[in-house]
Order: sequence, then structure tokens, then C-alpha cells
Amino acid sequence: SLCVVVENSFIRGEGNQKDARITLKDNRATVMKPEHNAEYISKIRMRLCDDALARKEREKRRRRVLVEQLAAHEAIEQTKHEDMLVTCLMRQSQLERRIALQLLQVRLEKDVVRNNRLQREQQYMQRRLKDPDSALIPLL
Repeated sequence: SLCVVVENSFIRGEGNQKDARITLKDNRATVMKPEHNAEYISKIRMRLCDDALARKEREKRRRRVLVEQLAAHEAIEQTKHEDMLVTCLMRQSQLERRIALQLLQVRLEKDVVRNNRLQREQQYMQRRLKDPDSALIPLL
């Protein structure tokens, strides 16, 4: 609530007009005597101290929350990075398996071609031994 303290030298009926003050609080005028001033100022100082302490506590809580959020964010980023690495390795592993399978198939085909060539050469040799004149024409 709005509280305005005004020097009042126009208050009638007061013995010591110099020391009397008026406060306007909620549209009501009340007279404050000098002996209450120290108490009033003390309350204001206490409230200011309490406000400062509360502000420091809020700032500590805010910092703690920010640190926790930062830690959580870093943990999430670390998990994402690890997941990405695992995915990359799995893809690489799949590619390596595919390449290994293709290499095996090529080696098998190469062996088949080599064996066919050896059989064909043996057939040519047998033919030459049986009939030297027909050995000039290769088998198809």
C-alpha cells in the first residue's frame, strides 16, 4: 500500500506541530508521533534486510536450477552423441559385413573359374593324347 509521509505544520489540536507527521495510508490520515518514528524506521530497515536476504536466496535457487538444467542438457547431449556414434558404427559394421560377403562371393566365383579352366586344360591334354590331329580344334 502506498504510504506517504508529509511534514505537517497545519495539524490543529496538536501541542508540538514541528514533530508531528501525517501518513496517508489507504486514503486515511493518521498522525505519527516522534517516538514511533524509530520503530517505523526499524521496521523498514528490517523489511529491507529481509528483502535483500530473500533476493539472495532466490538468486541462489535460480543459479542452482540453472546449473542443474545445464548438467541435464549436457547429459542429454552426451547421450545423443553416444547414440550417434553407435548408429555410425552399426552402419559401418553392416557395410563391412556386406563387403565381406561380396568378397567371399567373388573369391568363390574366382575359384569356380580357376577350376573350370583347369578342367578344360585337362580335357585338352586328354584330347591331344588321344588324337593329335583333332587337338588343333579347341572344345567349345
